[in-house]
Amino acid sequence: MSAPARAEPFFGPFATLRMLPLPGMRVVDLYEGFFADFYGGMAENFTADLTWLARRVGPDPKRVLDLCCGTGRLSTVLATAGHTVTGLDNAPAMLARAERRRARLSAEVAARCTFAEADVLTLDLGRRFDHVLLSGLSVSTFLDPADRSRLFATAARHLNPGGTLVFDHLPGPTGPEEHREEHDVIPLGPTGAGGFVLAGTRRSAAEGRQTANFYAERIGQDGTTDRFLSHNVLAMLTAEDLDAELAAHGFRPAVGELLHPGALLAEQTGMDPTAFTGSGELDHMRLRFVAAELGSRV
Repeated sequence: MSAPARAEPFFGPFATLRMLPLPGMRVVDLYEGFFADFYGGMAENFTADLTWLARRVGPDPKRVLDLCCGTGRLSTVLATAGHTVTGLDNAPAMLARAERRRARLSAEVAARCTFAEADVLTLDLGRRFDHVLLSGLSVSTFLDPADRSRLFATAARHLNPGGTLVFDHLPGPTGPEEHREEHDVIPLGPTGAGGFVLAGTRRSAAEGRQTANFYAERIGQDGTTDRFLSHNVLAMLTAEDLDAELAAHGFRPAVGELLHPGALLAEQTGMDPTAFTGSGELDHMRLRFVAAELGSRV
């Protein structure tokens, strides 16, 4: 019996763009090259989630392992707060941004923060930490339950008894949502003269997936245009499924909290949450933040 065909990652206008013979078109990884700078910059500008994550670590100095650390936005915040942080990722372009961020720290703080390239599914550093963190919806990027099992095994392997795994993820649908598509245009440069990025998101409750597509046209100073197309897919994970996956690696029932990105931004800015969250139609945009304590080892 043959394996089922994989769904085409590009949809709507992005599928059309993929088929057009546009000059200079390149299909690239979201975490490398042009999109590493674009996507990394967007992630760095959104910092409201860091408050929730840092609160779980607490004020007293701890040893923290930041898996899938990306641009190091969480690692450097925790190092500045007095924690000793090891940040690991498998994307060299993201780690380069993390090192540039670390270089802006004082020598004392930078000494508490180290970055390295690693495969988080096979990692074994031979030492343990008080907290293991996975931010930026990293857990949801592991679509295969077997890979998430290996990820949680890595976390358990590196935690002290009673240590905590803290992460965020894309939750499963909370209502009768079936299918949703949204698109937005993001200008490049202060006036948009540098080009644009067309971003699209498709959510499918039936598939349990959220697919993001990106098409960029970057206009150089000489007037030439570079074109890039990329995508990523996130798993929409229910609390019940995640609790079962975590329990298999010795984690006690997780403490979870559903939060809208706008509510986090309101907390960060001190503004009225309704200015950011809008109507109930935006409930699908919520994230779930989780803290799971390691109990008996299995």
